[in-house]
Amino acid sequence: MLLTLFHYTVSITRQPYSSEELEREQHYERACRRIEKQRARQAEFFRMM
Repeated sequence: MLLTLFHYTVSITRQPYSSEELEREQHYERACRRIEKQRARQAEFFRMM
């Protein structure tokens, strides 16, 4: 999952940006951050159990 996102952003940065691509990349970054936060929360939850 994260690897495909990484490849996606790398392939985009190689090309000149269009506003559409910029928006898409920002959306992916936000999704990544949300997933990381969820993972951190889950880890804390498991530690408490």
